[in-house]
Amino acid sequence: MFDLCLHIYAPGHADPMLKTFQPICDRVEQILISVPEGNTQAMKMALSHADMAHKATVIGVGNTYNDWAGFLALLGEVQSDRMLFGNDSLINRRLIRKADIVQLADLVENASRPSLIGELDTARASVPVAGYSSAAWVSSFLFGLTMGNGLNAQGLRQHLLADCQSIPSATREVFLAFLAARRRALLDANPDGGGKLYAMYLERLLTHHAAAHEFEIVSQYGGNWNRKVRRLAESKFL
Repeated sequence: MFDLCLHIYAPGHADPMLKTFQPICDRVEQILISVPEGNTQAMKMALSHADMAHKATVIGVGNTYNDWAGFLALLGEVQSDRMLFGNDSLINRRLIRKADIVQLADLVENASRPSLIGELDTARASVPVAGYSSAAWVSSFLFGLTMGNGLNAQGLRQHLLADCQSIPSATREVFLAFLAARRRALLDANPDGGGKLYAMYLERLLTHHAAAHEFEIVSQYGGNWNRKVRRLAESKFL
């Protein structure tokens, strides 16, 4: 059993998100959903019409850290030491199958030691993260955590908040260059990157703190060719 923690930006995404996670809902202890503060009531209304085995707790958040504002709030509310996180890029920017959700849930439930589990991303350019250099991280659009080694979810949240207040200038430049090449519309709307930069940094901080507490970093796909094909399609068409 585990907590299911979702950040859903748009209330209209609630139904397809819940359908994506439907195959594992009988294994969930509680469902927590974070949403931008202005969409809280609309989200509750959308959920009232959804076919759900559990009643979800809705948490309104600001947008200081983009999607990670929601994840930070969710980390403060979880009750289990096993949890699965996702955001709604799952349904508008990713090609994720229900089988991927089931596989991740299995890995979270069966982990025998503290673990961070998800899709491992790598970059050619290493960037400074909390005094270290990082070229690999677990992507936070969908990931799982099994806590331990003296670190619980609330403690992880405190570490992340403390370290994300200042993004190193070299890291900021790498992130801005990535957005200029891959997410130009987002950068045009917000030239300094805004909360998106913090979200990208927090994603890397998550992997850093997990590794620092001797968590096993588990690559969900591990070179799976099918996922590589879907990643290529995502980059070209989504």
